[in-house]
Amino acid sequence: MTSVLSDTLKLREYISDAGKQGVSVLAPDINMSGLDFTVDNGNIRYGLLAIKNVGRAFVNAVIVERQKSPFKSFDEFVSRMAKADLNKRTLESFIKCGVFDSLGVSRNSLLRCYENIVDSVMESERNNLEGQMDLLSLMLSSNTSTRNTTYTYPDVPEFSLKELLLLERESAGMYFSGHPLDDYTSHIDTVKPDVISDIILDSQNGDDASKYKAKRNVKIAGVIKAVKTKTLKNGETMAFLQLEDRFAELEVIVFAKQYRNASRFIAVDNVVLIEGTLSIEDNDEVKVLLSDIKRLIANDEYVSSKDKSEVKKENESLTLYIKVDKLDDKRIPTITRMAMLNPGKCRIVMFEASTRRYSLLKDSFINPTDKVLDRLRSSFGEDSVVLK
Repeated sequence: MTSVLSDTLKLREYISDAGKQGVSVLAPDINMSGLDFTVDNGNIRYGLLAIKNVGRAFVNAVIVERQKSPFKSFDEFVSRMAKADLNKRTLESFIKCGVFDSLGVSRNSLLRCYENIVDSVMESERNNLEGQMDLLSLMLSSNTSTRNTTYTYPDVPEFSLKELLLLERESAGMYFSGHPLDDYTSHIDTVKPDVISDIILDSQNGDDASKYKAKRNVKIAGVIKAVKTKTLKNGETMAFLQLEDRFAELEVIVFAKQYRNASRFIAVDNVVLIEGTLSIEDNDEVKVLLSDIKRLIANDEYVSSKDKSEVKKENESLTLYIKVDKLDDKRIPTITRMAMLNPGKCRIVMFEASTRRYSLLKDSFINPTDKVLDRLRSSFGEDSVVLK
């Protein structure tokens, strides 16, 4: 794993292999992680150098400093590391993938205040150089590693699990707090999809006994990690998706005929079930040609029946109406974001009170669960969110 630090796909393949052998890969930790991957009580501790925007010299400096005494708080860490080329991009990546979780402050809180802490410490260092010891210098002096912190962090709720996973993927290329598919296990267990890594490895064997050959029908469940669309000469659109399950990813090609019906399900971070046929190139690259796509149903919506499974039928005629004073309301982007995190078949229509006009929120379809409606009503008002 250390030898492929810069190759995220290969790294994930090794992590998958470790998991199959019962060896867990533990999240990176400011007081536990080494420069590279290390053994930790029979498991593997994620290395700090594998995190994006992190340099070798800085990690080495962190390890040397913590040998004096473990870091006890985030602001103490910033204070002690201020002279070691500390930069905000590195800190942001550390926070997003949970490096400071063991210090007892939520990632949401740290992301709101880390820049202010860094600026305060840097200003204190400048004052120290000029011989000006003010109250802030005394509080955040880099020579007080044993002090009790007096910094008050913002008291805000932690991010949702989905948001934490997205932050981890962004900063480290993988998940530590869980996996987006964890919320869909009931549906996945019922449909029993093919595993992407099994498809890739088996198809590359190239022998007659291979289960996965070109033109074989497959069913795969996963998270859409990237979308690229292409406009054809006739004006129609096709798409290329990167679909990821727990262990690997592959490309899914959506031709124009299928794209017409599939487009509403195609968005980054949507969790979907795809059916299609295998296409295997001369270089053994495996792709899936999409024939059908559906959204996976979350566990709390999923209903089991005696003859295996049933999914709650989605009423395609439902529309979610949200009232705002004007269509430039700064809260509207949060609706689009909620639709991405809770994809469904329900249309969203904005009602502009000042003009009494209705406007369809294009390319946004939502699953109007009670939790979703409660969050929208808390933002826009009880009487401003109507489902009918």
